[in-house]
Amino acid sequence: MFQALASLVKEQLALSKSAHLNLLHSVFDWIHLGVFMGSRSGKYAQITAQKGSFAKVSDSWAAPTKWQNQPLAFILSDFTLLDKHLCVIPPLKALQNPKHCSWIQIRYHFDKSATNFSLWRYRRGKGFLCPVHAALSIIQRATTLQVPSNEPLGVYRSNPSGSYTYLRSLEIITVMQTAVQAAHPDPHHYYRINIKAIVAHSNRISAAVALFSMKLSCKDLSL
Repeated sequence: MFQALASLVKEQLALSKSAHLNLLHSVFDWIHLGVFMGSRSGKYAQITAQKGSFAKVSDSWAAPTKWQNQPLAFILSDFTLLDKHLCVIPPLKALQNPKHCSWIQIRYHFDKSATNFSLWRYRRGKGFLCPVHAALSIIQRATTLQVPSNEPLGVYRSNPSGSYTYLRSLEIITVMQTAVQAAHPDPHHYYRINIKAIVAHSNRISAAVALFSMKLSCKDLSL
């Protein structure tokens, strides 16, 4: 399914380089990164917020005042790019010299575990699934669309003028189901018959199984 989605992205980019800003490529980047992170869709997309708006920490959480009205989804400061020596590379410099980026460190805020703001680091990989490449692509899109640093990174171009909107879970489901159809054109295939079972949370489940097989604890997987 990931290979099929990558092929669709490649086809769009062959027609126009600006396709990088579109919904398809945005979803690919986030579920691509999700293979490594295993995070809930609410950390990068909007689940309940209306189109054009994003969810924030509410007063009902009884959270510290400094948390109130902060986006629930990842923002730019949650992503830190590092070179092979673990020295921080500023985002703009990283976009100019992507090959110098060897690690992406992600801060998990406002999660459901006992701790908030834990840091996880992911190494550059080989092949078309690489967490550093996905993170750079996400940052590049937000930078091109001029997303303010205090707003969610999960965005895509909403019209040719260059304005953007926030990625929503329903759109993720649509793209993922499109990928299933591309990967399995036979309507009698098991995944096609059960295509409605492919939802935004499916990516988290797949990642959790993969990470558990690598001996990560259930506590680690709860992020």
